[in-house]
Amino acid sequence: MLKQVNGKWALVSKKTQRPLAYYKGEGKPSDEWVAKQERRIQFFKHGFGESVTSPDILPKAGAGAWGTTELVKTYIKDTPGQDFKKFKDYIKSRY
Repeated sequence: MLKQVNGKWALVSKKTQRPLAYYKGEGKPSDEWVAKQERRIQFFKHGFGESVTSPDILPKAGAGAWGTTELVKTYIKDTPGQDFKKFKDYIKSRY
């Protein structure tokens, strides 16, 4: 809702009557400005109002020490050069 607040045009909340956005130009703001501000306000209202819960990456049975150990072993096996304990061993195998 468009309303004058302290001599400035502002977009005011219908529910709380608090100013949500002030118009910085001269005269009454255009309908385009009002529509743009309303879209912005709706975006923030709906975008941050509710939290979206994401499902767990691992099932509960796969979590814990056993799951972590298996993931590390898989990473070491699938990534070249990760199975070397010391850099010296890596250099020897390379050259």
